[in-house]
Amino acid sequence: MNRHDAESPDAIQQILETLHWLTMPVGVVGAARGSERSCATGTLSYVSLRPPMIATSLSRTSRTYELAHRSRHFSISLLRDDQTDVAVLAARRGTTSDKFEELGIDIRERTDVPALADCGAVLWCSIEQECPVGDYVLCIGRVEEAVDGDRGAGPLVRLGGRYHAMGKELDVADESSYPL
Repeated sequence: MNRHDAESPDAIQQILETLHWLTMPVGVVGAARGSERSCATGTLSYVSLRPPMIATSLSRTSRTYELAHRSRHFSISLLRDDQTDVAVLAARRGTTSDKFEELGIDIRERTDVPALADCGAVLWCSIEQECPVGDYVLCIGRVEEAVDGDRGAGPLVRLGGRYHAMGKELDVADESSYPL
C-alpha cells in the first residue's frame, strides 16, 4: 500500500479499525501552574524501565497540555475499572481555571501537581521530551514518584473505542521474559 492509498477514506477506516485492537490503560493526566489546575483523560504506555518513563498524548489545544508544558510536570492517575464516570468527566473541556474543583474531583498534590485522591495508582512525572504528532503532543515523562492507591478493582482499559475491564489472568507454562 502506498501513501496515497493509505490516505483514502476506506484505508483510513481500515487502519482505525485495526488500531482499535490495541488495548491501552486509561488514566487522568493532571497538570497545574500557579492557581490553574486542569486534567484530561488519556491512554498511556511505559516507554522505558531504566530510567522509568511513561508516554501519554495530549491535545495541542488543551489547557492540560499548556499547563504541563509550562510547568514541565504532570501526574497520571491510573483508573480502576469502576471509575468510568471519572474518565468521562475528566474528558470534558473545563470552563474555569480549576477543572478539578469545577468537576468535583477530589485531589492529592505533590509539589503542586494535582492527582486523583481515589484511583488505582498515581505516577508523578517531569517532562523528559515532547514530540508533536498530528494534532496531539506525545509527552514522555520521567516517573519521579509512584504511589499505590486502591487496587480493589482491576484497571480500566480502552479497547475498540470503548472502556473495558481486564479479563482473567491466563496460566502460561513458559511465560515470556518481556519486560513487566
